[in-house]
Amino acid sequence: MGIQCFGGELPFFFLSGWILKKIGHVNAMSVVLFGFGVRFILYSMLQNPWYILPIELMNGVTFGLFYATMASYASIVAPPGTDATMQSLVGAIFEGVGVSMGSLIAGQLFETVTARTTFEIFGIGAFIVFVIHVCIQLYLQRNSNIDENGKGTVASASATASPSAPLETDIPKNTDHKDGDGFREVDLS
Repeated sequence: MGIQCFGGELPFFFLSGWILKKIGHVNAMSVVLFGFGVRFILYSMLQNPWYILPIELMNGVTFGLFYATMASYASIVAPPGTDATMQSLVGAIFEGVGVSMGSLIAGQLFETVTARTTFEIFGIGAFIVFVIHVCIQLYLQRNSNIDENGKGTVASASATASPSAPLETDIPKNTDHKDGDGFREVDLS
């Protein structure tokens, strides 16, 4: 537990803001899915129980970076004034539905097949979801105005726009005090 928390999660929680600014939320989620695949496959290949300690360092990617990405993205997509509600809802779905369903399915697989096979199934599943996620994001980025955080961007107005379309000056400005990358500026002094 100490390796997992202090060696894996803590550094990634600390660096998550910088990582998310560098690679964006969508790419961070791709890294997380790939990390889950690697971690589960490594679990399935364990021969010596001591080898689990270095594998547990990957919990920083699979939980630390994931949880920060999930909470940050929930805040970005939340309507103004509903950040805490959105983060609570997403966290409850992850912790309540996701963890309980994962535990139920894994427990059933542990009884039906071996633990090794269960981790292989989950590892292969994570790699499949990773490939699907990357392909969908590439498709969306090529065929629409999606940025690296998975949000749609507004195309510039063209000459064929209807006269009744609102002008940029008619649209209310964002009063949520978020930067262009979706992060709030926080004074930590």
